[in-house]
Amino acid sequence: MTLLALVNSVAAEIGLDPTGVVLTGEPAYRQIAQLLINEGEELSRFHDWRALKTTLTIQGDGETTLFDLPEDMDRLMPGLTLWEYGRPYIPLMQVSDQQFLVLRSAVSSPIRPVWRLVANQFEFWRAPQLGVIINGEYRRANWVVSASTGDAVATWQSDSDTTLLPERLLKLGAIWRFKAAKGFDYSENFRTAQIERAKAVNADHGMPTIRMSESTGGTEVRLKNAYSVIV
Repeated sequence: MTLLALVNSVAAEIGLDPTGVVLTGEPAYRQIAQLLINEGEELSRFHDWRALKTTLTIQGDGETTLFDLPEDMDRLMPGLTLWEYGRPYIPLMQVSDQQFLVLRSAVSSPIRPVWRLVANQFEFWRAPQLGVIINGEYRRANWVVSASTGDAVATWQSDSDTTLLPERLLKLGAIWRFKAAKGFDYSENFRTAQIERAKAVNADHGMPTIRMSESTGGTEVRLKNAYSVIV
C-alpha cells in the first residue's frame, strides 16, 4: 500500500474526504503523513520485525581490524551475533572495552578474533585472516521504501512510497494519534491499536513451541507451556 493509499484510508476513518496528494496537499493530509512516521518510528523499535532484519558480511584480509558498520544499521540482533563462515557452532566473542584493551596489549594474540563496537565501527583483535568471511545479522533503521529507488529511507519522499512495516498497524496508530492531536476521545482507537500490535508481533515471530505429552492416566494428550491472551 502506498503512502497515498494509507493516508486516504486514515482520512476516510476520521471523516475527511480522500485527497489526490499528500506531501504537497492540505495540512490535514500532511499531518497524517507525519503521524504515520511517528507511529512507524515507535513501531519499528517495539519489535524486531522480520522485514527489517538483514545480514552483514565482513571480509578478512589478515591486516584490517576496523570495519565500518552498515549505514542503515539501527542495532545488532540480540544473542550471539557474529560468526565465521564454515564454523556455525563457534561464534566470535564480543568482549567489553576493558577486556579488548587487555587482550590487545598482551604478548600473544587470541586464537580466534574477539570484537567490540567502537564509534561507528566493528573492531577486531586479532585481524580476521585473509579469506575469512564473517557473517552477522542486524536490524535496519529505515522502514520507508522509496518508490523512485526501491531503497529503504528515513521518511516519505513521494506519495508513491511504501513501507516495510505492517500497514494496518500504521493506519490504526495514525488514527488515534490524529484524534489525540485534535483533542478528541481516542481511548478506544488506542486500545484497538495496541491489541492489533500484540497480535501482529505474535504472527511475525511465531508462537513458542508447544510440547505435547501423554498423561499418566492413559492416552489423553495434554498441552504444556500453553499461552492465553487477554484482550
